[in-house]
Amino acid sequence: GAAAISLTNVIDSALVMNILQKSGVPLQKSMWLYGSYTYAANLFNLPNALVATIAVSLIPRVSAAYAKRDIKGLNMTACSALKIAMLLAMSAAAGLYALSYPIVYLLYGKSIDAAAVEASAGMLRTLALAVPLLATVTLTSSIHQSVGNVGLPVVSMLAGSIVKIVSNIILIGIPEINIFGAPASTVLCYAAAAGVNMYFLIVDKNLNIKLIDIYMKPIIVGILTGYAAERVYSA
Repeated sequence: GAAAISLTNVIDSALVMNILQKSGVPLQKSMWLYGSYTYAANLFNLPNALVATIAVSLIPRVSAAYAKRDIKGLNMTACSALKIAMLLAMSAAAGLYALSYPIVYLLYGKSIDAAAVEASAGMLRTLALAVPLLATVTLTSSIHQSVGNVGLPVVSMLAGSIVKIVSNIILIGIPEINIFGAPASTVLCYAAAAGVNMYFLIVDKNLNIKLIDIYMKPIIVGILTGYAAERVYSA
C-alpha cells in the first residue's frame, strides 16, 4: 500500500506540472493547481493507514493456512479481512466525499485561499472513490505475498502505473478537465492494480472470493454513512 502511494506520488510529481504547462497553463497557475491537488492527496492517503494494519496482521495467518494446504481456512481468512477492510474503506470514502469541503477547510483553511480550498475539496471527492480500490490493492498484495506470489504485487502496480501515466497525459491535457485529471487517473490506476491482484487470487490460487459478498454490504454502509454525515453537517 505504501509503495503504491509512493509510486503514484512520484508519477504525479514528474508529470502533472509539465502536462499543465504544455497545455497552456502558466507556471504560477500550474503551481497553484498542483498545490491544491497535493492537499487533497495527503488526505486521501490517511485511511489506508488503518487498512495497512489489517494487511500486516493478515500475513502470518494466511501463510500458515497456505503452508498446511488449508484452502478453506485460507479462503475464510482472506475474505474476512477483505470484508473488514472494505467496511473501513467505504465508510472513510463516504466521509471524505460527503464532507470534503469542511475537512479541507478545517485543516488548511487558514493557510490557503478560498479558491484553493474549493479546488482541493473537489479533487478530494474524486480521490475518495479510490479509497476502497487502494484498500483492495493493499490487502490483496499482502495475500499474494503470503502465498508465495511475491512478484505479482509489483506486476499489478506496474499495470496501474502504466494506466496512471497514460490517463494523466490524456486527461490533464484536456482543458475542460485540467488538474482534475490527476485524481481521476489515480482512481483508474488503483482500479487496474486491484483488478490484476484480484484476478490472480481467484484464477491462479482458486480462492472462492465472492466479490458481491465482499463489496455490496460495505457499499450500502458507505452510502448510508455519507448521507448521515452530510445531513448532520448540514443541520
